[in-house]
Amino acid sequence: MTAAAKELFVSQPTLSHNLKKIEAELGCQLFDRSHNRMQLTACGEIVRDSTLRFFEEYDRMLEEIRQQQSREAASLRLGCFAYGTGSLLVPMLAATMPEATFAVRCCSESDLLRGLASGEFDAVIASSELRRPGYGWQKLYNEQAFVSVPCKSELSGRESLSGADLVPYRYVINDDVGFGGWYKRILDQAGVPEESVVAIPFRGYLQSKDLMPEFSLITSFVMNYMRTSDIRAVIPLDEPYARRDIGLLTPKSPHNQVKELLRRARDMAPFILSGNASASFSLYQNGEANFTITA
Repeated sequence: MTAAAKELFVSQPTLSHNLKKIEAELGCQLFDRSHNRMQLTACGEIVRDSTLRFFEEYDRMLEEIRQQQSREAASLRLGCFAYGTGSLLVPMLAATMPEATFAVRCCSESDLLRGLASGEFDAVIASSELRRPGYGWQKLYNEQAFVSVPCKSELSGRESLSGADLVPYRYVINDDVGFGGWYKRILDQAGVPEESVVAIPFRGYLQSKDLMPEFSLITSFVMNYMRTSDIRAVIPLDEPYARRDIGLLTPKSPHNQVKELLRRARDMAPFILSGNASASFSLYQNGEANFTITA
């Protein structure tokens, strides 16, 4: 008992008192104190074994907590202006930071700004139209709008188009958040009447975009990852309002994970429009992606 008390840095009377208190609470004797030596009773062996298991589970719990805290510290919450952009761009960003996890939500521009201001998002992928004083900005790439026309159209042989060229025709555009609004603004600034523009869901647009008789709009970013049909001509719209920058909008003083994201994104930027259309879809063939994307 004296040796045990020294090991536990308590006095021998204190240890003896606490041991008797535990035995009283359990309603059993833990040690056989006969023959001038202490030996565990059968009940004492049960308590010993259970206590050892408890500390093993406790150590395991602490390790799981440490791992979870490490994952949370390495996580990035991103907002994105368009689901189409997020589904293609985020896998590329996530692949550069395999130690982190990305939770991405695609939403309207107003929700992106509100989420960044409230701390819901650590950073947002947005167009340059969303830039505001008091926030950091890092450009990722420049996006150019193209006009997709049937090859039989009289405009199909043109190298470029002006806004005035667009006015007489009808258009079908996708209504994906982040693209649909921009397409509408482009057509409005070109002078195309509102009644000449129909917006349809993105999935329906993908299924009908090549066969439709109407004109449509598509961007250089989407074209980099999606083949265009041989029966349609894709012509750049040579107007200032048909171009925009896409980048990362961040708090003025981002935390370390966002700083690392900015560094990796800066290194990745030259390759975003490299023409490797399969990159985003081949990075995670085994379903082990470190990102989630929700609309």
